[in-house]
Amino acid sequence: MKRNLLIAALLCSSGLYASAHSSAPIPAPAGQTEAVAADYEYTGEMNINMSTGHFTAFNGNKLYASTWQSTKGWSNVPVVRLICSSNQKAQNNMDVAGSNATTIVAHRGSVDSEYALVVEKGYVITGVSFDFAIASGSSAVTVTPIGGTAVKSTAEGQHVEVKGLSADTVVAFKLSGGKNAIALTNLKVTYGKVKPAFASGKLAINTSTGTLNRTSGFCSAWTSTQKSPQIKLDCGVNNISVADCTDSIMQCWRGNQSDSKYTLTAQSGWVITGYSFDFTAADPAKTCGVTGPDGKKLTSSSAVQHIKATGLYDKSVVAFAMNDANHAINVSNFVVTWETDSTANTELPGYTVFDNSGAVPYRIPAIGTAANGDLVAVADYRYSKADIGSGRVDLHLRISKDNGQSWGEIMMPENFKGDGQMTTWRHDKAAYGDPCIVGDRESSRMMIVSCSGFPGFFSKDEKHLGWARWYSDDNGQTWTGPEYIDMKYIYEPLAAAGTPVNGFFVGSGKIHQSRYIKKDKYYRLYCVGSTQENGGNKKNWVLYSDDFGESWDFLGGLKHAPIVNTADEPKAEELPDGSVLLSSRDVNGRYYNIYTFSGNDGISGSWGEKALSSSANNGLIANNGCNGEVQVVPVVRKADGVKTFIALQSLPTSGRNYVSIFYKDLTDKDTYASPANFAKNWDGHFVVSNTSSAYSTWSWQKDNALAFIYEEGGGNGGYDIVYKRIDIPTLTGGKYDFDATRTFERQQIDWTLANRIKKMGALIDSIKPAVEANTKYIFGDKLITDASQLECKFGYSGGTAGKGDNQPISNLIDNNADTYFHTDYSKGDLKNGVHWFDVTAPAEGKFANTIVVNVTQRKGANADFVKEFTISGFNSEAKNDSVYIAKVTVPNVAAGQQSTMQFTIPEGASYKYLRFNVTATSNNRGYWHLAEFMLSKPDSLDANSPNVLHPDAYATMKDAIAAAEAAKQQATDNDIAALEEAYDAYLRALQGTATGIIATPAVKPGKATIYYDLMGRRVANPVKGVFITNTGKRVIK
Repeated sequence: MKRNLLIAALLCSSGLYASAHSSAPIPAPAGQTEAVAADYEYTGEMNINMSTGHFTAFNGNKLYASTWQSTKGWSNVPVVRLICSSNQKAQNNMDVAGSNATTIVAHRGSVDSEYALVVEKGYVITGVSFDFAIASGSSAVTVTPIGGTAVKSTAEGQHVEVKGLSADTVVAFKLSGGKNAIALTNLKVTYGKVKPAFASGKLAINTSTGTLNRTSGFCSAWTSTQKSPQIKLDCGVNNISVADCTDSIMQCWRGNQSDSKYTLTAQSGWVITGYSFDFTAADPAKTCGVTGPDGKKLTSSSAVQHIKATGLYDKSVVAFAMNDANHAINVSNFVVTWETDSTANTELPGYTVFDNSGAVPYRIPAIGTAANGDLVAVADYRYSKADIGSGRVDLHLRISKDNGQSWGEIMMPENFKGDGQMTTWRHDKAAYGDPCIVGDRESSRMMIVSCSGFPGFFSKDEKHLGWARWYSDDNGQTWTGPEYIDMKYIYEPLAAAGTPVNGFFVGSGKIHQSRYIKKDKYYRLYCVGSTQENGGNKKNWVLYSDDFGESWDFLGGLKHAPIVNTADEPKAEELPDGSVLLSSRDVNGRYYNIYTFSGNDGISGSWGEKALSSSANNGLIANNGCNGEVQVVPVVRKADGVKTFIALQSLPTSGRNYVSIFYKDLTDKDTYASPANFAKNWDGHFVVSNTSSAYSTWSWQKDNALAFIYEEGGGNGGYDIVYKRIDIPTLTGGKYDFDATRTFERQQIDWTLANRIKKMGALIDSIKPAVEANTKYIFGDKLITDASQLECKFGYSGGTAGKGDNQPISNLIDNNADTYFHTDYSKGDLKNGVHWFDVTAPAEGKFANTIVVNVTQRKGANADFVKEFTISGFNSEAKNDSVYIAKVTVPNVAAGQQSTMQFTIPEGASYKYLRFNVTATSNNRGYWHLAEFMLSKPDSLDANSPNVLHPDAYATMKDAIAAAEAAKQQATDNDIAALEEAYDAYLRALQGTATGIIATPAVKPGKATIYYDLMGRRVANPVKGVFITNTGKRVIK
């Protein structure tokens, strides 16, 4: 029979829980505080065994462990640890093999040891109970339980129970007297979450109240030495001058950013309620713009100006932004006010779906809702500890059948495992990463797609990442695949359209299923991705599928990407009118674009002009590029009962911290009439995470709430993947309810016309570049053949030659876009037009007539690109006989972009020297950089090219293409046949061309070989004869 050792009664002085053997309550152990009237937000209990946690050892011991730790789970359950130690040193005294789902075997070890229970910050242990007996194969040991006296362990077992505790660390028992063990059963702790008291205050920001994150040069952040709360001022980049900050002044620069934001952030549990500061120009002769919280821009000067904000209630707020010239301001009397965050104590129901505490990190979550209501979560499991393309990455899955309250075992299917083999391309099984998922709302079918294989996204050659696809027909329980679909639906179509790419990367997270467009069995899917050309020139695309991902097409066609240059990880959603919204990651927030349909075919339409949502237009708040999700939700506005929609966008607001969900009311159609309108004037945001957090996404779950899943915590190259249930009233502060009555009207689509438009578009996209490829040009002679022809007196010379920005001007003609030349910026901002370079004509010659200019902007930069040349000519060695020739605008002003321009020297004139004066740059700071620069004679038409030899056939074909383009949106079968017949006739006319093989619709080289007969027609199954292929001429015998 078990002996009942003690029952403590600390919460009730009347002895309600008095000991069975004594009426006197047992006092709390030394160092612990009695909580007679503790104010807990909520309480709970946890069983401690191997079904609720796992062991860790301090030195990698596999047989014995020093620590048991609870598995992270539902969000209002704290992490609890049972730690064995002696003299404050961890001891591996818990038997791994002997412990199980009901029992933990605890040894004394070679010295006396104690077993302490520790709960995470913000919680306290309120009670402990357990049974203990002599462990199997062991002998008696002395046990000193919490608050009790030493006893010998027995075979029949004894019981311990203590209540009324209030401490984050409790010594549950001590073992002494011999190398023996006890078997612990029914070990349980009760806990409470402590409700913090309200507090408020103010804090000055200077070097006497905080520290900078660098000790010299420039730094990016100041952090208060005050810990409760800790306040941070963060610019995101190194724009704060360390040497010029004092106990009264913070010197802040604009830096290389056109709009440099300084963000105030309070630690978890606190909010910023206001701030104020004075500022002057650090150098009165060098002014800049300073924008305060009201959006009004002030110009710095020697006069003291004041900025103040009150009535705030935000964890993170942009205090001010610096713009115009890269100059500095001295900020003084900078004071921030703060108070306890009353909303921080609202616990969202949640669960740690993938625990990042193991050796292999988790990253990049996605979640989908199956038709039966199951939630299916998926994430990267990164053996490589880096992005896909660097080594082995698997995908792990986990399913919840009760709207996220509990989750099944982690699923690790063989067909989602990479093997890390990267010796021979192409090998897609090397890795699978960055997943996105969708569940069909009307059937048990689900789909996951992800990147696959290697190398990384920015590979410059024909080796590229793959695009893998899996299907489930049982709501995510089992999966078939993978199939690799990138060549068929990405690389080959883009190459055939004359716009080949070197990389494609699918946007992780949610694949959107349309609410409005359905064909046959399925509602349309919208999936998004990014492409790159030669390691740069990124673009975003929206792909759509009307057969649940079996086939894909480019929304808006292959010629017009909705986001160029600034493109990064994208997402897609539908607006209330059925238009398609594209959201693209940016360091300052999100770029948006909208595709507006123009007919009833579900295809025809156009993209608008991209627009940035940032703090500058009262939009999103961010200072770090990070993935997030977008969705439009039907709601009821509580203030007036109006049924409407809100847009949601998730992203972290300060670095990769404080993942939040922003919302915007879409009642007025003008709020989404254009990308610019959609981007501005968001209504508020809800802070989901009060700590380090990054990528986020969601699905809509069956109990009408967001199944929000995101990265939190950080460490070991990954994050915990955390699920939280967030309903609309919580997210919007009670302003809106979800509208469960909203129905969506299915659009009536003319699918026959849609198919004809797609067919006509595919024909035009392949035939047009093939026809133009038959007009050949002879490249013009290069006019710069040696670096001695280039001279610039303004090259940057700081540091070591050949290192950093100290690079030779010869880099401009080395045919290597990865190198560059940079002019001097050490003297600060300059006027445009003071940094030029001269080009000397080739030996025994002069520059005359038309000259072509080719430039490549520097890769990896974000400022100071060349926008304009003003060109003049000289003939004297002294270069004092300057004659203006032309002003040339560089059209492509972004990292890695190439541009071709030309200018003409007036007839009869010629010059030994040409001066290229850079009279405009992207940031107008005078200095600039370039990767490549070349002058050449214009290309000349090759008289032997097929289109020149057959001008009538070429003219007829161009007319046929123009007619097809005009008819495309209402294409008939006759229109399609007319284009095909015209192309056949064109090919027949060109068969006599002396050069032999003519151009046919091209594809990007890959494993697949495409065959055409000698008439240029595609052959599906060639048997015998002479054929033209995408790799050359081939004879099959």
